Amino acid sequence: MKGNTTGSENQIRSLIRGQMQPNEVLLEAMRFTDPRHGDIEVDFLVLIPGHGIAVIEVKGGDVTFEQGQWRTQYGKVTRRINPIEQARRAKHALRRYLDRQPEWTTGLIRSEWFVVMPFTTITGDMSTEARRELLLGKDDLPTLMPNIRKALDSTMNNDLVPDADSIELVLSLLLRRKDEEAATAPNQRSVWKRPLTWVGATALAALVAGSTVLAINAGDQPEPPATTGVCDPNYSPCIPTTDDLRCSDIKLAVTVIGEDIHGLDRDGDGVGCEIYQ
Repeated sequence: MKGNTTGSENQIRSLIRGQMQPNEVLLEAMRFTDPRHGDIEVDFLVLIPGHGIAVIEVKGGDVTFEQGQWRTQYGKVTRRINPIEQARRAKHALRRYLDRQPEWTTGLIRSEWFVVMPFTTITGDMSTEARRELLLGKDDLPTLMPNIRKALDSTMNNDLVPDADSIELVLSLLLRRKDEEAATAPNQRSVWKRPLTWVGATALAALVAGSTVLAINAGDQPEPPATTGVCDPNYSPCIPTTDDLRCSDIKLAVTVIGEDIHGLDRDGDGVGCEIYQ
């Protein structure tokens, strides 16, 4: 498990939070046990409805690529790094994890890796593998999230663009994984960091399980959906009675007080459409 976060990661976390739009989700230090690459840890995941998932690797210092080798320099100290391989493995570990879950039936989700270098000036591609639009340097920080959304929207990526319901399912599957970790490691030290908004019991379980920071930018709370005066008795607050209802239709979190006939509570904790909390 990752120890204390670096100054670079703290800076990037603050920037992401400040530039998040409503219903985007930030996860930090997510860990995967990948069948191909073993233990993988992701600096940041940003789940973005309507765009995709950003897998972010942060590298501090002055980063260079020369003679086929990545290096970062802090003062007089230089060390070798491999940020592209780290970020790419993290992206594929996420996609493989989702693909292995029986609840996930929609194929590969649109995602992309990014390397953020907050102290490095980037002027173009840094290698045959490192396209400029996936490298975010110090001059890109004011528009960090807009740049990420734009890259996710690239026509080079033909995978599924996740809507709010798909993002909610991804979130519930990732948090379920963290809940299972907590059950197998009850003595693990918890790490608490303040989220942007209240994120509910499931998110708290994820925080207790490890060093994950979860922030959901809920934005302005939406008005309850218009109804004909007849409320579905299975949910609170009032939502319409209809044969086919999705979270993106009602745009608010609900408590399941009866039978979850619409499948809104994907992780079974009694709260549906948690992405809208």
